[in-house]
Amino acid sequence: MTLGAFAYVVVLERQIGREATFADLAGRGWIDEDESLLHTLPALGMTICMLALAGIPPTAGFFSKFGLFDGVVEVGYGWLAVVGAVGSVVSLAYYLRVVVELYMRPRDEARAAEAAESLPAPGAGPQRPAGTRLPVAAAFGVAL
Repeated sequence: MTLGAFAYVVVLERQIGREATFADLAGRGWIDEDESLLHTLPALGMTICMLALAGIPPTAGFFSKFGLFDGVVEVGYGWLAVVGAVGSVVSLAYYLRVVVELYMRPRDEARAAEAAESLPAPGAGPQRPAGTRLPVAAAFGVAL
């Protein structure tokens, strides 16, 4: 599921030649007059991946979450299943945002270019050597 979603983003970035934004997703699920159905199949795959990640039936994500929550309730941690269900509902808002962009917004190349210009340049943020982060990560690993 996650791999399929990332694969779609990688293919989209290769197609447009830069980092993808939400504005680049707009209208990708629509079939234009001069396009075939094959142009929209990647968007359909992305939609299925997003729905599976959200746990919508009948996807594999639903069955995996159902099995997980069922097992948690069986061992007496019903409150943990409720927390997981609330987390799934919250994640649904994020996953459906992608689906809304794919199918419910028209393509707007100007909006996509403007959004791409607002992205920071790669490596523009503060840089720290890996050696300063490694002890912190190791401490978390030992603590857990």
